[in-house]
Amino acid sequence: MKEAGIICTASSHPTTGWVVPFTVVEEKPYGQRGRFIAWTREKNDKDDCEADVPLGHISRYLDVVYDETATLFDLKASFFQMALPVNRRASFRCRTESGELVEFTRLPMGYKCSPEILNTITRVLAGDPALVLPQYAAPTQNYKYTFGLITSEEVVHTKRWKFGESKF
Repeated sequence: MKEAGIICTASSHPTTGWVVPFTVVEEKPYGQRGRFIAWTREKNDKDDCEADVPLGHISRYLDVVYDETATLFDLKASFFQMALPVNRRASFRCRTESGELVEFTRLPMGYKCSPEILNTITRVLAGDPALVLPQYAAPTQNYKYTFGLITSEEVVHTKRWKFGESKF
């Protein structure tokens, strides 16, 4: 997990929260797969925030991405793509089997505010006018990238997604 950049040796910041690490085994068509979970029980109990993400069933959003696989992958992978600021990592610490104190560098999937944080990030990136002034919104153009290089000119123009609806 250290090599993958999910955890790192704890910084000098005082510990403000602990996670309970464990692994579950998922059945996949190609065999079993272990998934690491960081349960933030203590932090979830202590924090006053409650996630306010009025998301409906995933089927409402599938026509937007046109592919169920992409949607399911993004929902699972997005937590590990969200980097935690260094000064917040002390809230998500645990000890390794060898006793080393480590902290998460990525947003844990089990933290009750994680869905709202990811929803806000997505809305900002999509240019939701409730959160972003038009002059600061991300461009509405998609480019095809291969190995970090632009391999073609502009591929497609997209329209802004109106949140609460599943249509472009």
